[in-house]
Amino acid sequence: MFGWAGTILRVDLTKGEITKQPLSREFAKNFLGGRGFNNKIIFDEFDPSITNPFDPANIICVSPGALAGTFTPSSGRLTVSVALSPRQHFMSDGNCGGHFAAETKYAGYDSIVIKGQSDSLVYLYINNDHVEIRDAKHLAGKRIEEADSLIRAELGDPDVQTLIIGPAGESRAVTSMPFAGCSRAPGNSASGGVWGAKNLKAIAVRGTKGVQVAKPAEFFKLYEGIYKRNTSDPLYQAKWSTEGSKWLLELVGSFAHNNQGDTASISRTDLSAKNFLENYGVKSRACHACHTHCGHYWRIKDGPFAGAASDSAEAGTIGPWTEFLGIDRADAGLYLSYLATDLGLDAGGTAANIAALIHMFQDGLLSEKDTGGLILEWGNVDLIIKLLEMTVQRQGIGTLIADGHEAIAEYAASGKASLEEIKRKYIRYTKKGVPIWYDARGMTGAMFSLSLKTRLIDVMSVDFAFTGAPIDREELLRLDMEPELVDELIQNKVMDLSTFKGKSVAMVFYDNLFMVSDSIGVCRRTTPWEWQHFSIHDMASFLSAATGLDFSWQDLYRSGARLAQVQNAMLSRQKIGRDYDVLPAKWLEPKYWEGFGEIVTNKAEFDKEVDQYYKLRGLNSNAVPKRAALEELGLHDVADVLGAEGFYKEEAVTAEP
Repeated sequence: MFGWAGTILRVDLTKGEITKQPLSREFAKNFLGGRGFNNKIIFDEFDPSITNPFDPANIICVSPGALAGTFTPSSGRLTVSVALSPRQHFMSDGNCGGHFAAETKYAGYDSIVIKGQSDSLVYLYINNDHVEIRDAKHLAGKRIEEADSLIRAELGDPDVQTLIIGPAGESRAVTSMPFAGCSRAPGNSASGGVWGAKNLKAIAVRGTKGVQVAKPAEFFKLYEGIYKRNTSDPLYQAKWSTEGSKWLLELVGSFAHNNQGDTASISRTDLSAKNFLENYGVKSRACHACHTHCGHYWRIKDGPFAGAASDSAEAGTIGPWTEFLGIDRADAGLYLSYLATDLGLDAGGTAANIAALIHMFQDGLLSEKDTGGLILEWGNVDLIIKLLEMTVQRQGIGTLIADGHEAIAEYAASGKASLEEIKRKYIRYTKKGVPIWYDARGMTGAMFSLSLKTRLIDVMSVDFAFTGAPIDREELLRLDMEPELVDELIQNKVMDLSTFKGKSVAMVFYDNLFMVSDSIGVCRRTTPWEWQHFSIHDMASFLSAATGLDFSWQDLYRSGARLAQVQNAMLSRQKIGRDYDVLPAKWLEPKYWEGFGEIVTNKAEFDKEVDQYYKLRGLNSNAVPKRAALEELGLHDVADVLGAEGFYKEEAVTAEP
């Protein structure tokens, strides 16, 4: 096959069996790769009646995008999914960069599907056609960097790429996840505990086969065009290629101070991109085939964390460890980001859990008796370090952090207050389990998106946090967006921050766009979402040149809708409905934002726009995809499953308006 490697690798840890399944061309064309493959495999193969995320029947899917391994710009993205997330209690996925995705394609695989449970700790070793399950007892309890070094030394191959859980995953912390290349996190998918339950420490992959492209000359031409358009763009030159995501930390008013306990803002001078580059940055680092190189190697030269060095720091990892916890030191933010990563913990979720406990302690809801004598206070870096270590070891109050936000709320409410009141005041998560460590009030696009999305919060999943920026039709067209889509967005005034109206239209657009980008393996930061020049038309052109198949941008946009509906169908089977698509209680409280005045959230308008989103997406009033909507997208088998499980009994009697 051109573009795709042509094989799905299946691993049964219980039986110790490895099988290789030929990739169907029809399956590849319909579901593309990456997130699309994962969604459909989990829908087809997971029993939704299973409610224990640590059941051996849970499924891990690790899939590179369709264009991974080629030199399509920013095509180094990997999607890691689990059928049942320990934190969200439904199918969850995360997306990361680095080089693991490309290496997997070079080894000859489009997806790795893992089921069952090993009797002892193991890791999966892939070297082209050679695949084996290897003993990993010597890796037990090892942090990610040390485990990576030991694996490379054992295999005698410094070029092997790894995806590893740390001790947090082994202890089944609900905010744990695997990391690619020691620092690339698959979007806070909180799947590390599932790896730990399966006794799977890591996947190590080495490939030398390469990826065949159907039309090389055309591919080169497309690459040159995208490269020139993006690298000549002023925003690329001023921000992304130099500061990466660090400049997002300077967005005054959006970051939540002390668990959103108040609206005050600490000084951001030390957290600025300028300070990072001058005092900590060593050099830029890129993921596979990416011209943006938004990552950075960094080193702390002096102070209590002198010598610490890594590339594990983005706005989405520094932010939770600083202002959210009352910390305004860049060195502390960098070190905590590094430490959490090396332990195998998600930044946003873990910081949100710690912030909730500190907030409760400060309000007198918890005492030293609950914390084992610890004084929980804002801005105490040493305390945060100790709590992280206690979390992975499940010691004392660290067990609560490891068990997650729901366990924290239930413990705090026990005999003291109502559970709902505790959640409203202290727990910074959406109902779908998305940690919200910054304050989106006043940004209606971000509020609408995050309240409905299943992806846990990071810079790669806040679909239109920038909706509301001063962008007009000409600017969107300058970014090479399709005129038909631009006109629809402009006509519905999706850029208006003062209202939820029109956000359903934007949500459908971004749903489709990002389902495609996640499935072909292209980074969202190079798309018009981040004011970069990689439109869905460009994606179609690259995919056509790579595979030899004819994809129009309309084909890909329709594919995005198809992939979104597979996910919606699976969520319905896992009992996730309309009652989950609600605003976090904290966001219903008024907020004073300097320069804007008091901001009040219009809940009635939000609810009305959710109904409009359902209508546009073809969902019924409980967020279940309608049979006609599925069949129009060619998902007859998905519709038949929902029908057989009784979702269409009412629809058969009376059609909804």
